[in-house]
Amino acid sequence: MAPALAAAAVLLATAVLPGTAAVTLLPLGDSITYGAGSHAGPAIAWTTGCDGTCGGYRAPLWAALMAAGFNVSFVGSQSSGPAWVPAAAHAHEGHSGWRIAQITGILPTWATFKPDVITLLLGTNDIGQNHSTTEVVADMDALLAATFAALPQTRVLVGTVLDMVNSVNPQWSGAVAAFNSALPAVVAKHAPGAMLVDLAGATRLCTPDADPLRRLCAECNGPATGCTPAGYYDRVHPTAAGYSMLAGVWAAALGPVLEGLAATAPSS
Repeated sequence: MAPALAAAAVLLATAVLPGTAAVTLLPLGDSITYGAGSHAGPAIAWTTGCDGTCGGYRAPLWAALMAAGFNVSFVGSQSSGPAWVPAAAHAHEGHSGWRIAQITGILPTWATFKPDVITLLLGTNDIGQNHSTTEVVADMDALLAATFAALPQTRVLVGTVLDMVNSVNPQWSGAVAAFNSALPAVVAKHAPGAMLVDLAGATRLCTPDADPLRRLCAECNGPATGCTPAGYYDRVHPTAAGYSMLAGVWAAALGPVLEGLAATAPSS
C-alpha cells in the first residue's frame, strides 16, 4: 500500500497547473486536525498507533487539492503525516486536547505563517470538558475576531463539530447540537472573511442514528482493547475512512476559495 500511495503522490504532484500561484493553508484545531484515530478502526482504541505518521484529514485533503490542480502548501508550527505525502503537506496547527481559548492564546505563533486560508475545527474539547454553550460560542467569536485583527486578508473556513456519542457522557451529543446550531450566526458575524462548512451535517460521522458511518469513528468496546470502564466507547475521532470523508467536504468548500485566491495572487 505504501509504495502505491507514494507513486500516487508523485502523480498528483505533477497535476499542479503550470503558473498557478502558490497558496498557503493552515489546518487549525485540536486532535482531529492532528489526526488522532487515523490508524484506528472498529473495536480499536483511537490512541492505538497514533504517532507522527497520523495525518487525519490533512493527507487526503492535500491529495484532493493537488489532483484538482491547486498549488497548495500547508503551514503551521507542528509537523506530522504519512510518508506518502511530502513535507509541504505535513505542517499543521493541531493540538490534541486543546480548547478554543488555548488556540487563541498561541495566535502569535501561528499567525506568523500568514496563511492565505485556514481550515478551523474546534469546540470538541470545550464540550468534552463541560463548558457551557454560551462560553464555547463566545470563545469561538473571540478567536475569529482575534484572527481577523491579526490576519485581515485570510479566509477562514469554520467546520461544524462532529457528534460525540459517548456511553459515559451522553449529554455531550446535545451540547454538540446546541453549539452547531449557534455556529452559523457566529461565522456570519465575521463574513465575508469567515465561512461555515457543515462537516457534521455533510458526513453524519459519529452520529448514533447512522450505523454504517458509526464504524468510521474510532471506538473501543471493552477491556480487550484497553478501554476503561468496559463498554466505554469514543466515537469522536474518525478513522482513516472517516477522515477521507472530512477531506472531501473540506476540498469541496475550499475549491472556490482557492480559485479566487490563485486568480488574485501573483504567480511565483
